[in-house]
Amino acid sequence: GALTLPLTPFGGQACIFPIEKALYFPQQAAHVQEWFPFNFSLWQGKLLLLLIAGLLLAQVAYRLTHNVEELFLLLFTAYMTCVHTRFVILFAIMSAPVAAAILARWAPPYESKNDKPVINAVLIVATILAIARAVPSRNVLAKRVSGQFPVEAVHYLQQHSVPGPMYNDYGFGGYLLWALGPKHKVFIDGRGDFYEQAGVFSDYISVQEIHPNALAILRSYRINSCIIPHKSPLATLLRARAGWTEAYKDPLSSIFFRNQQLQSLAMTSTLQFEPATNNSAARIH
Repeated sequence: GALTLPLTPFGGQACIFPIEKALYFPQQAAHVQEWFPFNFSLWQGKLLLLLIAGLLLAQVAYRLTHNVEELFLLLFTAYMTCVHTRFVILFAIMSAPVAAAILARWAPPYESKNDKPVINAVLIVATILAIARAVPSRNVLAKRVSGQFPVEAVHYLQQHSVPGPMYNDYGFGGYLLWALGPKHKVFIDGRGDFYEQAGVFSDYISVQEIHPNALAILRSYRINSCIIPHKSPLATLLRARAGWTEAYKDPLSSIFFRNQQLQSLAMTSTLQFEPATNNSAARIH
């Protein structure tokens, strides 16, 4: 696998990028969930500890020998998993050969005469059917997407004139790019390393956490509208500000307009604005 890396557009950078990102992008490590330390209070964390303890006990009991690179990768990925949740996938890959070598002690040697082709075929078909049944339908996927991303708010953006530039939540950025196309410029999306290098990520955190300079940062980027989670601290702040109006809201997301831009839209497009109520979203006609 490593020999094919130079043939890819990214070369060897694809291999070291996750480690580089974990070490040299502290703001993401502190604020993006996948870079948080592994949560050992959850059952997944307890299962990971049990697996690591089992590997250590097997090492003591059977005095297993390992290649230096194999042992290094196992220990390194175990450490990185504890520090950053995202590396659990790498730990699973690195620990699988070690676990297989341990379990092989109880497995009888392979003998072709013991093969059961019919039973094997039945098990393969049953596995395929089980996987096919587990694949969610379009309706299920659409419901999951609408529960996590601003689907209805995007419909509103597609049907109404919205003043830009627009500020958006980090978790909404990727969906906005996909749903609205390249013409819509997002404030931030999941490619956090680029935004952190440019200094945008730190400004985003200041706004999200309502630092004293939060509104000044929005003004410095000339932000005239925002699409953010409905129950976020920023949404609460903007509702209390006289200079902002909540133009749209649903249980997941809210869209705010700066009042000066709203007045400008009304003058140029003869818009009639109806503020959002508890029972219905705001509309611009």
